[in-house]
Amino acid sequence: MMLSKQQLNCASLLAKNTMHKTKLLHFFMNLAALIKETISSQQHDNAGESDIIDEELENIMNCPPPQYDDKEYWDLRYERDPESFEWFQPWSRIKSKVIQYLQKDGQVLNVGCGNSTLPIEMLSDFNGTITNIDFSSVVINQMKKQYESEKRLVWVNGDCMSTPFENESFDFVIEKGTIDSFVCTLESTKKIPKIIEEIYRVMKHKAYLIVISYGTPSTRNTFFKSSQFDWCLQEVKEIEKINEPGTFHYVYIWQKN
Repeated sequence: MMLSKQQLNCASLLAKNTMHKTKLLHFFMNLAALIKETISSQQHDNAGESDIIDEELENIMNCPPPQYDDKEYWDLRYERDPESFEWFQPWSRIKSKVIQYLQKDGQVLNVGCGNSTLPIEMLSDFNGTITNIDFSSVVINQMKKQYESEKRLVWVNGDCMSTPFENESFDFVIEKGTIDSFVCTLESTKKIPKIIEEIYRVMKHKAYLIVISYGTPSTRNTFFKSSQFDWCLQEVKEIEKINEPGTFHYVYIWQKN
């Protein structure tokens, strides 16, 4: 498989901006593992394989140097820029794709909430509670203060790989960009399975997991297909990127059996 000139340029820029050679080596080891997984998952279906791999490689190589699993990075970022930032898509564009799976009185978990306005916007569409978790104490304190009058929003400072919640606590889990951010880190192959395992643990039977991602099905579905998980993929839907017509984010809808 040949990388395009654009991809090689992206890799070169990443190398110049990554100061520690060991970190760079680990990043490309993770990248190589992802390529191998992609080729393996597509070995029985060659149609469009090259385009799918090229798209995912460009997604990864366009990421900044890996810092997204570093709590201090996020604390400093939220201190410096406390204004709301919406990853990928707002609730107004996601809603029509997933509203049929949202129980009116259910318990929702928002994984890696950041300072998105998604939870406050979701409240108008159901009567339950939204629990928002993030490992940055800075952003959790900011959001608690900003929405202190809204009792249906719960803010928890915690690690999404080891949450404080009981087994089978939630009817609906939404994950928007959290797993994608870990794809860009040095320990993605270790941490992403832990995140998914923890999400699975806190989901009730028949609960839904909604994943919003830039990752194509051939790369993202491999993270969720494990013998320890008794769930099934209901649908994969596309949402056109706001500022990039003709390109898409993907909505994955998994249901726990």
